[in-house]
Amino acid sequence: RDFGLCGGLGDVDKGQGQGHTAMITWLVGGGAGMAVRDKSGYTAFLRACYGGQVECAEALVEAGGDVTATTAGGDTGLMAAAFKGNAAMIPWLLAGGA
Repeated sequence: RDFGLCGGLGDVDKGQGQGHTAMITWLVGGGAGMAVRDKSGYTAFLRACYGGQVECAEALVEAGGDVTATTAGGDTGLMAAAFKGNAAMIPWLLAGGA
């Protein structure tokens, strides 16, 4: 279920983009979709990796987000975190199977 769009992604991405883990938990608990993607194939989880939002990525994975998700171009969360220099995100992703 998608609770509206924000830049092509659902409300779950709104929570991720602002670092609101409680909002993510609440939205997902209410049935918000985890698989909503923007035109580049980014999910909320991939956006969290790109933005270095470890706590949000954790909340998204705990809610069923796919740690192995890729963009339309094949980029992974690990690649996004490395590209942006999000050093804290990389060990977490590797430990989680990315």
